Amino acid sequence: MSVALPLSRERYEAERKRLTEYLSELAGLEHDPTAHYAPFDDGGMGSFRIVDRSSGVETPEAVIDEYCFDDLDNVGVLVTVYSKGDGFISSVDFWKLDFSPIKAFPSNADLRKPEIVNRDI
Repeated sequence: MSVALPLSRERYEAERKRLTEYLSELAGLEHDPTAHYAPFDDGGMGSFRIVDRSSGVETPEAVIDEYCFDDLDNVGVLVTVYSKGDGFISSVDFWKLDFSPIKAFPSNADLRKPEIVNRDI
């Protein structure tokens, strides 16, 4: 079951940790249990980066996986997982299809692979 927002700062941290741990497991990456998380300024969509893993050198990120879920208002949300190639997730980007803030963090069971529709144009 999704966790409805708003959440306390501590609960946000716990939900980001839970989600990052699960996404790391799915992607076959390491998970740093001591990591901390910082939100992106994305209008409340829920995106965040993992801090305390930086070497001080800015390294480009690459998409390593994508998932989706339906928010509490039934609007789809795309979740894109990024890594800097160091074996860890570096950020998780949420993109709600109507650009509104997310209403809940997804549970592990809510996440699914997006359907790819092949349409001849």
